[in-house]
Amino acid sequence: MTMNTIRRLAADILKVGELKVKISPDGVKEAEKAMTRSDVRELIKKGIITRAPNLGRRKKERRRRRSAGSRKGTAKTRAGGKAVWMAKVRSQRAFLKQLLAEEAFDKKHKRILYMRIKSGLFRSKRAFLAYLKENGLTKQDYEPKKKEWVPKATRASAKKAANMPAEKSGHNHVAGQHGAPLFESSNNRVGSPLPESSGNKEAARPAAESSRSEPLKQKTEAKPKAQGQKPVASTAQAAKATAPTATSGMNPKPEAAPTTSKEANRS
Repeated sequence: MTMNTIRRLAADILKVGELKVKISPDGVKEAEKAMTRSDVRELIKKGIITRAPNLGRRKKERRRRRSAGSRKGTAKTRAGGKAVWMAKVRSQRAFLKQLLAEEAFDKKHKRILYMRIKSGLFRSKRAFLAYLKENGLTKQDYEPKKKEWVPKATRASAKKAANMPAEKSGHNHVAGQHGAPLFESSNNRVGSPLPESSGNKEAARPAAESSRSEPLKQKTEAKPKAQGQKPVASTAQAAKATAPTATSGMNPKPEAAPTTSKEANRS
């Protein structure tokens, strides 16, 4: 098979022109042995026959001639029929909604007028209003209200303010029963107002310190003074031991003191 035939078959398989087909010089002898189209496919898989890359400008570097001298056709023609139709129909539907809000015609005619707008019967809002007056759907002297133009930034800020959620109650700065803020300190109970004067704070400090020192006193009382002495019971434990039991008419038996290993050996 000649090289021209191999190049033609490779171009057909790769779906490019014959000038795009490149044959490696190291594989020319192997390419000449090809006899069928399947042999050419094998040469493509091995990389002996390759496709040259496309040349030319990239898309982002492409020049766009949009100046006044290069424009052809009207603005509507250049915009496209679909975009023009969408803009026209949307404006007429908004105008229909405005007329319905102003009660310019009976509500039962809304669906018929909506479908006629969809069919493209009216070329503009002025033609739509003229159609309503000719068919007696509105008064002859009726004129729609003109909407005041509002800047886009003002509309956006107003919409944002309307969508903002209301402030939730129960935060740190909510007033309590006496007008004092709640939940500002972790030492206070939930829902209780804070002390108003400094004197109340000073009076509350000794009570808090005494409550903290009570468990320390109990621990020191529970410790034995020496190894041979028995541990001294605290006042709370002594009161519990002397208290009568729930059974009526019977005195509680005193509990026997636990014997240590040293006392058992002495006995």
